[in-house]
Amino acid sequence: MGGREHHPSQSRPMLRQAPTMRFFLMLSCLASLCLAAAATAEHKHVPLPQFEALFSVNLQVLTESTFQGPFGTRVHSMTSGGNLTNATTGEIVGQVLQNQDNGLYSTSGIFFPSVVLPVVWAADQKLGSIFITGVGVGETVKAYLHLETESPKWSSLNSRFLIANLVYVPPAANITIFGEL
Repeated sequence: MGGREHHPSQSRPMLRQAPTMRFFLMLSCLASLCLAAAATAEHKHVPLPQFEALFSVNLQVLTESTFQGPFGTRVHSMTSGGNLTNATTGEIVGQVLQNQDNGLYSTSGIFFPSVVLPVVWAADQKLGSIFITGVGVGETVKAYLHLETESPKWSSLNSRFLIANLVYVPPAANITIFGEL
């Protein structure tokens, strides 16, 4: 026939390459396992973050409006202003202005607050904003905070990692703010 016959020796180069390919595949897998083990070992030695109490603020919820949305109950609350105090000494360091905050009670009963507290610092009358986002069930919310201010005295807080405990027993909302050491 006019076609070329297949000769068994033509496939031998492939057979010779197969052990080499298997070696590199095994080497690649072994290297991946070593990297994964090293990464896991590194994570075991990461120290837990340490926090210090910085501020406390007590607010009163003056009015509360709700409506049903597709994800749960939206809550809009008018809150009183209040003193922002040093959590250790009780010294007044700022004034939280009256504001409107909000959140969502999900259909599963979890509360997701989204709050901005406007602050006037006592030291220099400069403004600041404390942005609060969190998760809570019942009366207690754990929150992440971001603080922005133009105050030279408190500007170090602009880049500091902050968290908070918020306890809400109507009509009082008590917030303790912590900063990472």
